[in-house]
Amino acid sequence: MGHGDDVRSREAGAQLLTREPLDAGPAPASAPIAILPFGALGFWLFGSFLVLVGASQDEIRAALHLDLTRAGLLVSAVMSGIGVGVFGGGPLVDRVPRRPLFAAAAGLTGAALIAVAPGQGYWTVFGLLFLAGGGGGLYETILNAAAIEHYGQRSVRMVAILHSFSSVGAMLTPFGIAALVSWTDANDWTLAFRITGGAHLLLAAAAFAAALGSPTRAHGTGPSRPGARVLSVPLIFLCVATFAYVGVESAVTGLAIPYAEGALSLPPDRGRSAISLFWLGALAGRLAFALRSGQIDDARAASWMGGVAAAAFALGVGFGWGAIELLFAGIGFALGGVFPLLVALAGRRTPQAPATGIAVVAGLGSAGGFVTPWVTGSIGDATSIAFAMGTLAIWCVLIALAAALAEWTRDDLRGGEFPPPTGDVRP
Repeated sequence: MGHGDDVRSREAGAQLLTREPLDAGPAPASAPIAILPFGALGFWLFGSFLVLVGASQDEIRAALHLDLTRAGLLVSAVMSGIGVGVFGGGPLVDRVPRRPLFAAAAGLTGAALIAVAPGQGYWTVFGLLFLAGGGGGLYETILNAAAIEHYGQRSVRMVAILHSFSSVGAMLTPFGIAALVSWTDANDWTLAFRITGGAHLLLAAAAFAAALGSPTRAHGTGPSRPGARVLSVPLIFLCVATFAYVGVESAVTGLAIPYAEGALSLPPDRGRSAISLFWLGALAGRLAFALRSGQIDDARAASWMGGVAAAAFALGVGFGWGAIELLFAGIGFALGGVFPLLVALAGRRTPQAPATGIAVVAGLGSAGGFVTPWVTGSIGDATSIAFAMGTLAIWCVLIALAAALAEWTRDDLRGGEFPPPTGDVRP
């Protein structure tokens, strides 16, 4: 990135905090629902959606007669849909009014989840989950972009706090599904999907009263291919680290129940508890990360997190050492801060188009959510589920290496970041 690009990036970041809103509705400051409570609700539902397939694995595999490979592919359907929604929606978020865009995205997720019904074929369920993921990826991008723009230099911390609510939703949902299975017909595994879909439709309606900010680019201005403007070597390494993280998160969530049953001879409820404890650990890790004193602005923090998780997977999960719930909680704690850190840094370091920067990193990163559960399930079918889950240590090592390289190659991004926040940046 040359000197001229540095100047333009600094000017774009400053203009972003002083520009006139482009939305036809009222300015974000006058919106009845502020970004923090609305974002918390949105991420809560997003987290609940993320674990639906994993927490229902026992019932889904029985109803659809699936092996580990095809069961892992259902998780991949969700994550690949999220990747398409994030990557394709990023430029839209930087250009068009966000409230109707958010309503459409959350509405798509809700409608697709409600459409999942007993008796459907495997590929019908796969397609509906892909559509639901597409809507989820788009509305997650809007929430991330709105928070990064609103909080400026505080965005790394505030995005981590908002993502903590995703952990809350992901932590509580398996317990809710276990209760539904015990209270209702266990063969109807789709009830939790319909409940989560209905909640998304309510979220879509609430979006018209939410402070989601305005597009960062005036219509008809800026480059025709915004992704080309934001792409850089450090951003590529952020993509790699996010790819590895999302893959690990998805494989743990999607295959915890088969791991509990196949490797440890435990009942499915112990696998559901492990999923909940993984996300409880992630919640604690994200809050601890967010509440650290001092400014957090270094991707190398993710290297330490990835290294600790790699050791836990290789020694604990691969060899079956320790109680599954405590082991997964520790892994969740170690990895908790990785995703919000990488996403916030991507947005902050591309101030000329923060949603596009997020889309590049989170969108390409979400491809890991397709690849890793599929590969891990295939390894489990070919060898054993214990060995397959142990191989997740390799992906954690990749998180550590890529995050370190993202910081090491960062020099060409310095000066092209959000300036310190001005004015009132309270939630």
